[in-house]
Amino acid sequence: MAERARSTVALVVVTAIAVPAALVFALLVRQVFSTPGLVAAQDYLGPRVEPLAWWLVGATVLASLLGFALQRWLYRRAVARLEDPYEGAERAGLGALLIASSVPQLPALAVCITYMLGGPFEPAFVGAAISLGAVLIMAVAMTHARDA
Repeated sequence: MAERARSTVALVVVTAIAVPAALVFALLVRQVFSTPGLVAAQDYLGPRVEPLAWWLVGATVLASLLGFALQRWLYRRAVARLEDPYEGAERAGLGALLIASSVPQLPALAVCITYMLGGPFEPAFVGAAISLGAVLIMAVAMTHARDA
């Protein structure tokens, strides 16, 4: 049982840090592969993708709210299908978390892509932070739903 709990925690942590890790990767790519041609392309594209980047930050906030609702719905649906709700509640919660967490992560990853294209770092950082926070809140909600 303890091994299962550790693997669940590890899976949740990996899921939560996916977007921040992608941002770190984008930062490293921008620093390491900084050729004159790439810098020129980023200088050209940067001002053009900045409004999109900030729009995607807003989309990440909205997607987080949608993800919270989706997680709750998926969990309730999965538990309702179980013969013994206490037996599979943990797996239902984890499944709901893994599916619902992708909702805020998608626009946050798109913000990271705008950074790779030359957009500013700030919206990418904010988007990654919102995504991280949303997934951690979903993980806490999963724990509370399972214990209730």
